[in-house]
Amino acid sequence: MVSEQSENYRTFFLEFFMNPDSYPDQTQFVHKIETHASYVFLTDRFVYKIKKNINLGFLDFSTIEKRKHFTNQELMLNQRLCSDIYIEVLPVWKNNNSFSFTKLEDGAIAEYALKMHRMSDEDFFLERLRLRRITESDIEEIALLLADFYKRQTVTPEIIDWGCTTKLKITTDENFEQTEAFINASISKPSFDLIRLYTDRFYQQQENLFQRRMEQGWIKNCHGDMHLEHFHKHRGAWCIFDCIEFNERFRYIDAACDIGFLLMDFDFNGRSDLALSLDEKLNQFLPDTDRKQMMDFYKCYRAYVRGKVDSMIAKNVREEQGKIQDAQRYFHLSLKYALIGSKPAAIVFMGRIATGKSRLSRRFSEETGIEIFSCDTIRKTMAGMMPTEQTPDAKKKELYSEDFSDKTYRAVLDASLKSIRTGNSAVLDCTFSRKKYRDFIIENFQKHQIPYIFIETVVPDRIMKERLKKRSTGKDVISDARIEDFEKINSVFEKPDELSENHYLQISTAGEKDETFFNLGKLLMEKQGN
Repeated sequence: MVSEQSENYRTFFLEFFMNPDSYPDQTQFVHKIETHASYVFLTDRFVYKIKKNINLGFLDFSTIEKRKHFTNQELMLNQRLCSDIYIEVLPVWKNNNSFSFTKLEDGAIAEYALKMHRMSDEDFFLERLRLRRITESDIEEIALLLADFYKRQTVTPEIIDWGCTTKLKITTDENFEQTEAFINASISKPSFDLIRLYTDRFYQQQENLFQRRMEQGWIKNCHGDMHLEHFHKHRGAWCIFDCIEFNERFRYIDAACDIGFLLMDFDFNGRSDLALSLDEKLNQFLPDTDRKQMMDFYKCYRAYVRGKVDSMIAKNVREEQGKIQDAQRYFHLSLKYALIGSKPAAIVFMGRIATGKSRLSRRFSEETGIEIFSCDTIRKTMAGMMPTEQTPDAKKKELYSEDFSDKTYRAVLDASLKSIRTGNSAVLDCTFSRKKYRDFIIENFQKHQIPYIFIETVVPDRIMKERLKKRSTGKDVISDARIEDFEKINSVFEKPDELSENHYLQISTAGEKDETFFNLGKLLMEKQGN
């Protein structure tokens, strides 16, 4: 008999599962999917899942007894939210190199297979979302399903204890340790430092909140892996499958952490509007007044974990580019939650020419994934020019006239409002040199109840002049301002003395780029009270 660890054993084992005649239910074909921890075999009507003989530290399937235990756990736990999908656990028997679902004479149990109904491809949530088949009724059904699920989960002292900050910090510290290797690959150093700073500060500042969550019983036996890939509409009802069965530490969590994963995944998939809708409905159906104070923290944490996982996958697979890009997007989302939260907001960069306004706003946009709307770009686009095309002297008077500037600021506002209405934030990049343009923007943001903050970039005049001189020889420069325009343009700049402290901060861009961005992040956190 070949050893379970041998290549021959694996070959015979996989050949058995790839043979349509092996199964107790007639099937015409078998399709295999391999994950880091399991083999999944799809037949005509059913799915059979086998756990691998592995030990990854956080996941240990290294003995037949452990695989049996965790396969039974997977069945039991997933029946809570997906009872119509999960059917039973079946033993797989072996005798020498033969395998069977039927007991073999002189045989022994080789593995345990989790049998499930096969789910229709077109009814997975992300596919329905792609086909625009998700309605407000679906969101309400999911909210009711989740609210009922969390209300039904009983709590024990053992479970509740996992809500203390000491244990939570073990997990988040582990995340940062495991992602240091990905700095400058899928996450920048300033972003890494800012997210870690936000996380540590939240623990320190919200100790009482974490304690209250424990006392109110919101640390529950949750799903643990609640993202949109695990949602399916089966026989007319939503089910949520594939919860975490292999590690209680990842499942004994705050219900807000479970929900935060799902809301974050809506954001990641470009449907922040649905995230906001689901959040509102959960507020109606779930009596949890403190949850909203936890959401940005848990969404930040969940996005960071997904960034970590995709970075790890990218390191070990050939098709790494797509996973690297996904990891970067998750880290961007995590940083956005840390700096400005979940609610759509307007981040307005302003300042005199050559103070680093556009450079810093682009960096902010890139690091957070928030779309940027630039006056320089929109102005030239409206004039039928390429953004990096230098405006001829004969055309400058028209392009920078008050009438054309009014139209430009209106266009920037309209574009940003369009983005914000879909549940996204917006970065605005304009000089806002005149009070009338600042008043115009503020009036509209207040009318639409949009949170906003003005960020003024500043440097000494000598640095501004040095930067303007470099522009004359630089490539891909969007701004038309040059050293000869310095006195004229700066003379019309009106200081933003009217802006309130709650909606304004100032930052020097004279230092190194990473340092400047990190300092900006700290200032924004402080504005948020983090």
